[in-house]
Formats: sequence, C-alpha cells, structure tokens
Amino acid sequence: MFHDFFLYDWHQTDGRPKLHGFKHPKIASQNAQKFFDINEQEKQIIESHMWPLTLTKFPKTTEAKIICLIDKCCSTVETLKRA
Repeated sequence: MFHDFFLYDWHQTDGRPKLHGFKHPKIASQNAQKFFDINEQEKQIIESHMWPLTLTKFPKTTEAKIICLIDKCCSTVETLKRA
C-alpha cells in the first residue's frame, strides 16, 4: 500500500508541503514510482485516493474506490480518537 508513501511527517509544520491533503497523493505516487516498479493502475489508485480533494483524480477502478473509501474510514476514526 503506497497511497500514503509521502516520506515526511505531515503533523510537522516546518518544511512540509502546504495543503497536505491535496498534494500528498502526487508525492506518494512519485515516491512509489521512484522506489518500486508500479503499473498505471497502481499509480491511478495512489493518485485518486484523496478524492474529492483531488477533483481531477477520480477513482476509476474497483480497487481505487476501495482504497479511497477505506482511507476515509481510517482517517475518520483517527480524527475522532484525537478529539
């Protein structure tokens, strides 16, 4: 699972990309391509997992939709646990 392979702590405000939720799918995709031999479907899954924040990157395959949905479920649970 490379959808969050962005190689920085997004909780840290110093030196990290602004608007993490909008930018990290592309960063994760670039890192996955750099370190691993991923195919176009895997690239699309990584780049679309933050939809609808990434409006132009709609999850097209069943796998992409599953990753997108599960990622939202996990982030919701994490957010509620912090509250």
